[in-house]
Amino acid sequence: MRAKFMLAENEIIDARSKSNTNENQVAKLKRELQYQNDQNAAMLKELQEVTKQKDKLENNFGRLDQIERDFERSVRRVEELEELIKAKNEQLDELKKQQKTDKKIAENEGKKLKSALEILIKSEQKLGQLVAGSCTKVKNEIMGKFDKITIQREFDIVASTVKQLQEQVAPGKIDPKGASEESFQRQLQEVQSRNQKLEMDLQEVRHDFKEYKIENQNYKSQFQRLDAEVNNLKKENMRLTMLNQKQFSDTMEARKALSNAQMETHDLVKKIQSDYEVISIEYQKAHNSEEILLKQARENKQVLKALKNKIIELEGIQRDFQLFQKQFTIENHKNIAMIKEKEKEIKDLHKKLMTLEESSGDIEKKYNQLNPMKMKQKEPEPTTKEEKIKAKRDAEAVAHLTPQERNVQTVGLGGVCEIQRQVLKMEVFKSEKPKKKKKKKEKKPPQAPNPDGSIPEAEEEESYYEYYEEEVEEEEGGVSSPSAQNQGMVLSTGGVPIYVNNAKKGV
Repeated sequence: MRAKFMLAENEIIDARSKSNTNENQVAKLKRELQYQNDQNAAMLKELQEVTKQKDKLENNFGRLDQIERDFERSVRRVEELEELIKAKNEQLDELKKQQKTDKKIAENEGKKLKSALEILIKSEQKLGQLVAGSCTKVKNEIMGKFDKITIQREFDIVASTVKQLQEQVAPGKIDPKGASEESFQRQLQEVQSRNQKLEMDLQEVRHDFKEYKIENQNYKSQFQRLDAEVNNLKKENMRLTMLNQKQFSDTMEARKALSNAQMETHDLVKKIQSDYEVISIEYQKAHNSEEILLKQARENKQVLKALKNKIIELEGIQRDFQLFQKQFTIENHKNIAMIKEKEKEIKDLHKKLMTLEESSGDIEKKYNQLNPMKMKQKEPEPTTKEEKIKAKRDAEAVAHLTPQERNVQTVGLGGVCEIQRQVLKMEVFKSEKPKKKKKKKEKKPPQAPNPDGSIPEAEEEESYYEYYEEEVEEEEGGVSSPSAQNQGMVLSTGGVPIYVNNAKKGV
């Protein structure tokens, strides 16, 4: 009988140890499940961060596109400004060429005008020389003419003298007494020789007079020709003077137009210079903006490269997370199935424990019947506070029993099962303790897995008795434990089972 009782006691201990093991496994699985849930939450948070970074990256891409568009717009503006500068420079070169051309034309016109003036001066000088020469020749001719007239007069005088002499020597008029014949002949010969000389001179004078007439005609025709040339030269002089005046007026107008063009060119050059300065400033700004944009583009490319690498890394993490999530889902289903199986085993163990306690009570009754001497033994009076509390608890536990059952209960309380006595003792201590507000245990963060991949063990779990102490405390406080409600926990008091369910106790 003693062996059967010990065997039953060992079975109870094994059942309770199995129950503790199963509960530890369930707690471990719950911790693993909580750890996986925390990891899932962390991965979900990291995924949200990745999504935020992705949105930020898309915003950066949009900003980068806007910067590239602004950069292209600035480049186009710079190209337009360069084309405008080029056009202004070409216009300035054309104006300079036009100015040089106008200057050359004005110089050529001035040279032509100067040559025309020189020609006019030379023509006037030549005309003056011709007029002076003509007057001298006419004067000389007139003087020669006066000389010839004098010769003709002398010839006439000689002729009249010869005629008078002939009249004197005519027959009948010579006075023989007055002169001799020889002297007369001699005078006659002298007169004749003188007459011949005069005739020769007269012929010569006539010849010269004819030549003079011819030459005079030539001089007249030459004078007329010179007069015509003088008139032509005067007309040419008038024409050249008018042309000179026209050229002078044209030159003045050209100079005025050239001066206006120079002023306009100067103003245009100033405007072009101011525009060029503005364009240079704009170009410098564009160049600085270009450098800044290029720097930002390089930085954005580096950021983009880093973000792409981060995206690739996060995509790999996401794939690993998805694989892990799938594996976790499978393992979670397995763990849930295992938990259900363990809970079923715990229920079976509780049922077996109830059966064993019932059989233990029967064995205890039989043992008490076989040992009636122990029933007569009196337990010592309680002296300490704990003993008084225990006695009070025992009295309350057997108050509703019959005397025979009370004797059996007393014998059971005498030491049949030390483990059950310890449970009763703890229940008595629990009932007498002041009810304290149960502290809520702080939820510890999930522990990271070990380097080898295993999950670390949690801290030491509460004992089997502490577990049932909490349930009994909740029952006494008016709060029913879920396990007590569903399973109907059995507490042994020396062979008499006490059912704890919704704060009710019964045999």
